Amino acid sequence: SGTFAGLPEGARVAINGTDFFISYAGGDGNDVVLAEAQTDVRLSGGNLLITDVNGGSSSDALTMRVVLISGVPTLEITDPALVVNAGAGTTANGTNSVRVPLSSISGAITIDTLAGDDVLTLDFAGGDVLEGGTLSFNGGANGAAGDRLVLTGGATSSVTHTFSATTSSTVALAGALSGTISLSNVEPI
Repeated sequence: SGTFAGLPEGARVAINGTDFFISYAGGDGNDVVLAEAQTDVRLSGGNLLITDVNGGSSSDALTMRVVLISGVPTLEITDPALVVNAGAGTTANGTNSVRVPLSSISGAITIDTLAGDDVLTLDFAGGDVLEGGTLSFNGGANGAAGDRLVLTGGATSSVTHTFSATTSSTVALAGALSGTISLSNVEPI
């Protein structure tokens, strides 16, 4: 309901090289709360990079889905519990969500969630999250619950899951939904 040094709700503030986001909704409504970014999302050379940036101790719950923004198919990356930083080529949608036009992603999608019990959900209900491309998901070290990949929404003609180790595999989609997902350090498979 106010501003802090002229900054609106959700603005990014760097303190000693660490990104924080401002919220005025903390405490009794008259307080400023700074929340540290846990995940960074950015475009680099046409590749979409999603990285756990806070030492890898958090359990990420990322969901990727296609939404239409002014008629433009856009990939939305959300973590309902953790702050997501909108890096180069992306746009913040609050503090827990980042958007990037699908047409801006000309290379691969790489996700590195480091340690923690991480969940990556690809929600195909609004469109093909992969659009025939490749996605690599490295779950990193984990706790007792392990890391998971969840595919939901949409329909396709073929899904082939190839196991290469107890924590690594490839999922190939063909048909209306297409693309390849490479998994590493995702336990248990």
